[in-house]
Amino acid sequence: MTFPVDIRIALERMAEGHSLKSLGTQYRTLSDRYRRRKNAEDFQILSAEEALAYAIARMPATYGAVHDVLSRALETIPALAPATLLDLGAGPATATLAALDHFPDLVRARLIEPNIHLAGLAKHLMRSRPCETTHERATLALADLEKQADLVLLSYVLNELPEEQIERKVRRAWGATAQALVVIEPGTPAGAALILTIRDHLLRLGARIAAPCPHDLDCPLAKTDGWCHMSARIERSSLHRRIKTDAALGYEDEKFSYLVASRLPAARPAARLIGQPHGQKLVSLEVCEQSGNAVTRTLSRRDEDYKTVKKLGWGDAL
Repeated sequence: MTFPVDIRIALERMAEGHSLKSLGTQYRTLSDRYRRRKNAEDFQILSAEEALAYAIARMPATYGAVHDVLSRALETIPALAPATLLDLGAGPATATLAALDHFPDLVRARLIEPNIHLAGLAKHLMRSRPCETTHERATLALADLEKQADLVLLSYVLNELPEEQIERKVRRAWGATAQALVVIEPGTPAGAALILTIRDHLLRLGARIAAPCPHDLDCPLAKTDGWCHMSARIERSSLHRRIKTDAALGYEDEKFSYLVASRLPAARPAARLIGQPHGQKLVSLEVCEQSGNAVTRTLSRRDEDYKTVKKLGWGDAL
C-alpha cells in the first residue's frame, strides 16, 4: 500500500531546513538507544529533530500495520462504526491517522502521549484532519480512562511496559472500550507472546476476540516453534530511503502481531491464513481453523476454490 500523500508531504515540509544526513544520524542513534533499553524509562525521544527522524523512518510501516488490522476488524465486526476514538500511547498520531482513513465519520479523537516532542508532531499532523482532537500528555498509568470511546487503540505500546503492569493496563483499556479494542505489537516471537498474554486477559474479562483468531481456544502455534504474525508491505518515499540509509528497496515489509477485541457481535471466519500462500499448480496454505488447529491445506487447479484462494494473501480470512 501507499503511505497517504498528505502525511508524506507534511513530513517532507517539516524536514525542509534540516540536514538529511543529520536526520539519518538522529534516527540511527535513536534506534541504537531503543535496542539497548532495559525498560520504557530508559528510552525517550529527546528532541523535536529526533521525533521528526523517527516519524519519517517509522510512520509508513506502523501506519501500514494499523491500516491492515483495521481492515480485518471491519471484516469481522460489521457493526463497527466508531464516532469517538481513544489512542493510548499515540506517538505522532500514526494509529489515529490510519483510523480516520477507515472511519471518516469519526467525530472526536483523544490522543494520550507522554512525550512532548511526539505529542507536538501529532498536533501538527492532525491539524488538517476534520476531527475534533484533544491531546493529553500522560502515561498509561496516569491517563483518565473513566469515559469510554467507541474505538480504543494500543499500537506498539504495551511491549515497552514491565510484565507485571500488563494485566492492569489491559483491564483499564478494555474498560474504556465501547465497541472495539485494537492492540498491535511487533511481529517477533516476543511480540506474539505478549499478544497471547493480552488475549488471555481479555478472554477472562469477557471480551469477544474478533481477529485474527477464528476461535477462543488455546493458540495452536504456542505449542510449536512458530508465532502468529502478519505482514504489511509499504512503499518507501525518496525521503524515507534517504533517512534510513540501509533501505535500498522501494518498499518495506512490516511484520506485526495483533488482536481485535469486540463488545459487538463478531462474524469470525472459518479459518485465517497465517502464512503467505505458495506454489503454482499446487497451492499450500497455512491456516488457523475454528477447530483450534493450525494446519497446512493443499489445493490443486482442479479444486473449485483454487481461483479464489490464489487471490488471497497472508492474514486473509477463509
